[in-house]
Amino acid sequence: MQIRTNLGLCSWPLRVLRLRIGHLSTGADVSNTDSFIQEVSEEVRRDRLFGLIRKYGWIAIAGVVVIVGGAAYREYVKAQRTAAAQSFGSSVLAALEQDDAQARVSALDTVQAPNGATAAIVAMILFDSFFCLMIPLL
Repeated sequence: MQIRTNLGLCSWPLRVLRLRIGHLSTGADVSNTDSFIQEVSEEVRRDRLFGLIRKYGWIAIAGVVVIVGGAAYREYVKAQRTAAAQSFGSSVLAALEQDDAQARVSALDTVQAPNGATAAIVAMILFDSFFCLMIPLL
């Protein structure tokens, strides 16, 4: 398809039109059966892909929800353990800051140990405090 530009002064719009239409005629012809078959094949593949996404997409979404939920739960548990450890440490330090040994022992008796390892730490500190109470008596 050729556009003639022999119209004189008004030929510039036709040149622009020829430039815009020219890129259509430079490639493969639309009536070419191979390109038509290729386009149809691509559309069929795209339809199959969207069908699989529609059918199995919920599995991917559920996986993402499980991963995000698991990470959130893990961070929650981690924050709870950190808060419990900080509370325990603060109460032990407050008890150890007592100047009088008897007051220190009574303050350590009120410390709540959240698990067995911290209970062992409190027991060792209490043993040391009792030992310090007994030394002046010996």
